[in-house]
Amino acid sequence: MSPRILLLGGSGRLGRELARVLDCAAPSRSTIDLQRPETVASSLAQADYDVVIHAAALVGVRPCEDDRELAFRVNAEGTFHVARACVSAGARLVYVSTDAVFDGRRGRYREEDLPNPLNTYSLTKLLGEAHARMVPEHLIVRTSFVPSEGYPYPRAFVDQWTSRLTAPVIAADIALAVRLGLEGVIHIGAERRRQIDVAREVSPDVEEMTRAETGLPLPEDMSLDCSRWRAIKAEHAQGHGAPGANGHE
Repeated sequence: MSPRILLLGGSGRLGRELARVLDCAAPSRSTIDLQRPETVASSLAQADYDVVIHAAALVGVRPCEDDRELAFRVNAEGTFHVARACVSAGARLVYVSTDAVFDGRRGRYREEDLPNPLNTYSLTKLLGEAHARMVPEHLIVRTSFVPSEGYPYPRAFVDQWTSRLTAPVIAADIALAVRLGLEGVIHIGAERRRQIDVAREVSPDVEEMTRAETGLPLPEDMSLDCSRWRAIKAEHAQGHGAPGANGHE
């Protein structure tokens, strides 16, 4: 029997793609509000969910710097409420984190490398990872994406490197990781590329800019070493079923 899956953040760009590829319940924010812990606990208590995919967050460096209190309430405290509810309900937690938890000094980060957040967004997402680890069965997915329908900004960085893929591709990979029952930490993404090159794949007219123009503390190289995930996908494609080694804790 297929697991009963609850998706949080189903109205976001990645959440919409996850809802397309997963058989899941995706309630609105009015039903489950991360700033109202009673709505999280009651929703999990009322239904026998096996898996909770937590893709809800206040995203973006600028919004989080502009309202740090909100960022902490949603990304850090909100994830704590989700993790606590999962423990009480006996549900597995899949937490969608970010490549931005690293400081960007060298890139090609592996799952076991030490995070060092540079801004409020990355710090609150890393705190969310810590809360996710409270759940006995958890998977932390570090990734990033661009919308397939077009880059959301008129300019993109020429001096930032990333492993971003389009949201539908990332969603399909996360769905596979859920089906395989992976646990621990896994990096999902592409090879190292400049942000401007990724942006122009979906919006050819995107113009260039530098990180310094934003006035924000932004990592230079957020690229991820995704070799572990590629090996897992390759083994699955060969028909061996779920791999013997799960994501690294």
